[in-house]
Amino acid sequence: MGELKIRYDGQEYQLTQRQTLAGRSRRCVIVLNSRLASREHCVFERSGAALTLIELGSKNGTWVNGERVTRRRQLAKGDEIRIGSDHLEVIEEARAAEAPEPRRQIETQRMARKPSEEAFEDDSTATVDHASVLDLAEVLLETAGGPEQRPQTTRVILAAVDELLDHAGLTQPYLGVEEERRLRAIADRVQSWWPDGSLNAWRQGLESRLAAAGRRR
Repeated sequence: MGELKIRYDGQEYQLTQRQTLAGRSRRCVIVLNSRLASREHCVFERSGAALTLIELGSKNGTWVNGERVTRRRQLAKGDEIRIGSDHLEVIEEARAAEAPEPRRQIETQRMARKPSEEAFEDDSTATVDHASVLDLAEVLLETAGGPEQRPQTTRVILAAVDELLDHAGLTQPYLGVEEERRLRAIADRVQSWWPDGSLNAWRQGLESRLAAAGRRR
């Protein structure tokens, strides 16, 4: 069996990192085109041969084979992923001795449940919810593994946290006291991975943003 990867917009992504971020932001590895995608929309997580999609609580959702993903979904060859008007496909790296198989057809009755474009909310600021971001960050911190996996995990967590803070009080409610406590604990943990001080400015900026949000409440 070959290794699973993602095909999108004419390009194939090998997903060599433990976590690969997809969304509209240029910071993402897989940059989506649909205006209905969040800036940091979902994560593809690799563990050995397994590939899992982690939904970041986006407003318009992520759909696999016509079914909405609520939190995590293990992927298989031939799965069709829909994010807004974008379509991604899970494919398998063909071995040299064999030609790639045609992509798996999705059953008609399952595709009948596929949401139409009108089912999505037309909102270019579609974003994540607080609980999903905090839950994801805490899970990633616990499963990050060795130092070689920390750079990619750090990028995913910082992108998700920045997305949350960008919309707190705008398209999302302000963070509560317990949510702020969890967020600070996450930030402290990530910062501790980088004793060279490379995250000090980001950590200080987070405190400034939380303080500013507190004054607006």
